[in-house]
Formats: sequence, structure tokens, C-alpha cells
Amino acid sequence: MQQLYANLSFSDLVQEGSTLDVKIGRQTFDLGSRRLIARSAYNTAPVSFNGVHSALSLDGGQRWQAFALRPVQSL
Repeated sequence: MQQLYANLSFSDLVQEGSTLDVKIGRQTFDLGSRRLIARSAYNTAPVSFNGVHSALSLDGGQRWQAFALRPVQSL
């Protein structure tokens, strides 16, 4: 199974107009230009991560991300 996660969304938690999304579980993940962390581009070698990813969007357009992920080892 490549992805199985729970997604929690909170509005106006930090300030009015902000949203906080939290994903917990197995997920694919792309970061930036995909050099360090990326989902697989090939179907024969799926890359998934177990962990937590949170994204905070503020009213002024700022977006903050925090994550703690570990690659899934397939045998």
C-alpha cells in the first residue's frame, strides 16, 4: 500500500484566516525540486514515507511546513 493516512484540518488555530493541515501515516511526499525527498516517478519502485507532515498557511500568504518522515523499507 503506497498511501494510507489521516488528514486533520484546523481553521483559525494560530490566527484568524490561517489553516493548519496535518497528515499522519504512510504517504508520498515531494519537497522543493525533488532532490532530497520525492515520490517515485516509476510504478515498479514505489517510494513511501511513514510519519507526520504539517503545513500552516497564514492569511498573508506565508506557508510553513514541518515534517518527520522515515522511508518505508520494502523487502
